[in-house]
Amino acid sequence: MKPGIYPDMSNEAYHAAEGESKSSLVQYMKSPAHWQEYRRQQKEPRSQKGLDALRFGTLSHLAVLEPEKFTQVPTFKGSRRAGKQWDEFFAANGENYIRNNEHGLISQMAEKVFAHEKAAVLLTGPGVIEESCIWIDPRSGEVCKTRPDRRRFNGVAVDYKTCKDATPYGFAKAMADHGYHIQAAMCIDGYKAHDIEITHFVFIAQEKTAPFNVEVYSIDQRAIDLGEMEYKEALLNFSQSKIENNWPGYTAGAITNLDLPAWKYGG
Repeated sequence: MKPGIYPDMSNEAYHAAEGESKSSLVQYMKSPAHWQEYRRQQKEPRSQKGLDALRFGTLSHLAVLEPEKFTQVPTFKGSRRAGKQWDEFFAANGENYIRNNEHGLISQMAEKVFAHEKAAVLLTGPGVIEESCIWIDPRSGEVCKTRPDRRRFNGVAVDYKTCKDATPYGFAKAMADHGYHIQAAMCIDGYKAHDIEITHFVFIAQEKTAPFNVEVYSIDQRAIDLGEMEYKEALLNFSQSKIENNWPGYTAGAITNLDLPAWKYGG
């Protein structure tokens, strides 16, 4: 697929498109072997647990980003997903459905998001939802891609994240663990490649359990700068891995001298 901005690309088409995203590069940064396994798993059929997690994430985003579409999602009212009722329902709707017990939970979460004044402003007004951006990194020559949940036309990119802990400390840890700062850096660079300026990258963080607290965080420039450095270095190494067709684990097969952590010595 050619580099460009694709406002109408489906989520499935985006994930199938060529290019490295935050998710794939974070795996590569663990080890090249992690990246290879990540790509392999993308081609495998998902388990029911995996399908349910994906569906719940899709529905929670839909309720926040496009509430009018969320109300149109078919509801399965049966108690179990088996038997004639389920077979007929699934044949008509596939994975595009919501269960009774999920509907109330997701609706309650969305209500809390829109009750947060700043979050509500970020989710309304002129902008585009789930737009795909594909570009070529000039240093490595690798195709990259990003897909913010919402791009406001005033230069603010918005992403909605559910999490265990939405406190500043808890979400900062999640940002480090999951590479959200890399996501922000890639989004800014991706749109810059198409002469579109992203001035701020903002996360709407919501806890997954009641009372479903919501916080809004604008990512510090220092974190974005680190994310840019990390993803660009990863792209250069990734390009070399492709050339060599070499996807090692942590130490590339070497014997590594191992010591105890410093805290064990009282340091």
